[in-house]
Amino acid sequence: MNNIIKKINKKVGLVLVIFLLGIIIYPNKIFAATISTSSDSAVSSGDTSIINIFLDTEGELINTIDGSVALGDDHSGNFEVKDISLVNSVFSMWPRKPSLDEGHKISFVGGVPSGIKGNRLLLFKVIVKINESGNFYITPSNITSYLNDGLATPRFITKDISTISVGISNDTQIDRWKEIISNDNIAPEPFTVNLVQDINLYDGKKFLFFEAIDSQSGISYYEVREGIYPAVRTGTSYVLIDQNKTDDIVVTAYDKAGNFQVATLKVKEPIHWVSIVAYVILILCFYFLFKKIRKNKKK
Repeated sequence: MNNIIKKINKKVGLVLVIFLLGIIIYPNKIFAATISTSSDSAVSSGDTSIINIFLDTEGELINTIDGSVALGDDHSGNFEVKDISLVNSVFSMWPRKPSLDEGHKISFVGGVPSGIKGNRLLLFKVIVKINESGNFYITPSNITSYLNDGLATPRFITKDISTISVGISNDTQIDRWKEIISNDNIAPEPFTVNLVQDINLYDGKKFLFFEAIDSQSGISYYEVREGIYPAVRTGTSYVLIDQNKTDDIVVTAYDKAGNFQVATLKVKEPIHWVSIVAYVILILCFYFLFKKIRKNKKK
């Protein structure tokens, strides 16, 4: 009996060892999603190109991604990031929108409430001017995705380097991003303005939250006009100057081509209780007067 138990323990131990070795040797195959890239067209030195950053969830449903990607080339960083676009991104919420840090690194935190899965899911686009031919590299750096399982189970992103081949310069330099902006004559989609108050945000002050969508060149900025106060350029939130909100508030969303969409938060008319009471008293007076007149007529 003891020999059988020893044999079973040995087999279990062997299986555990093999499993652990598999995790160590092939961690990406077991736990990882992947990042890949492509360009909208052939990339030549001197051109301003659009590089798409994609996510493959490896068949799992995720709702959050957090991390950064590092950009590089064969020529010690002889390129310029012109813009970062969220047009057509599969992520609808960005606690931290993709932004350029020091050392040509783009950091971000994105999410989608119901979760998403698939391959070649667009995260964002990098608009970059690469000045010399050779190779352009995009390297995931400390990226983690989280499953939509109610437990925020992490799934780590593989650190495979994606390479874009950059050809020799053409006679005429092309700016793909400028072409898109110059052809955009469509306003952002209609949006709503929400009045919010949370003791954990902005010291408990009332603020506005809004977010417009533009499927061509993308949203550039918002402008808020609060009553008699001057218009203020802002992001997707705005703390009210007048915490009592006595005037209508107008929010204008501008895309990168200058097209705009306007949304207004109307002031709810206050209930004038004094007037209501006065009307009630007046009606009652007329009622009793009418009854008295009828009574006198009957006599």
